[in-house]
Amino acid sequence: MPSNFGVQNECIMKLIFFSVAALLALPALGATQSLGGKSVPGNVQSAFHQQYPQAKVIRWTNEKNGYRVKFEDHNVKYLGYLTGNGQWKETDRKYPLTRDLPQAVRDGFRNSGYQTFNIDGIHEVRTPGHHEYDIAVDNGNYYDSNDHDNFTRGYMLHFAADGKLIRVEELS
Repeated sequence: MPSNFGVQNECIMKLIFFSVAALLALPALGATQSLGGKSVPGNVQSAFHQQYPQAKVIRWTNEKNGYRVKFEDHNVKYLGYLTGNGQWKETDRKYPLTRDLPQAVRDGFRNSGYQTFNIDGIHEVRTPGHHEYDIAVDNGNYYDSNDHDNFTRGYMLHFAADGKLIRVEELS
């Protein structure tokens, strides 16, 4: 009669391996305030928490001119950007659907002349003294003989919080 002892040992070893791996990964899953051994300066953390006191930090990233912080506030995920000395530069939020936008912005988009275009992305952008919603669109699937989107035109539509179309940028 064959023995299951080898199979049981293998299962136990896998269980131990994955348990140890999970324990080692726990610090990476928490809201750490460090970047690969370097800590985020206290003044940057303090400035961030003054701007978003209820936020839960997911990850800090060192950027060329400061820091990027991925965080969650009231069950919504954001990206924040701060200078090296802790000044808030920008906060971005991605919207999956136009129905999630404020009504004024949805109405502005419907009346913009671009409402029949494909939506490629929606972002809310806040900077000191400015707040807008950016909607990237393109005019559809116009293919050439090689099935490339050579004839598609893309645009970035910038809307004020009141729904007014501020400007349109053609994307290349």
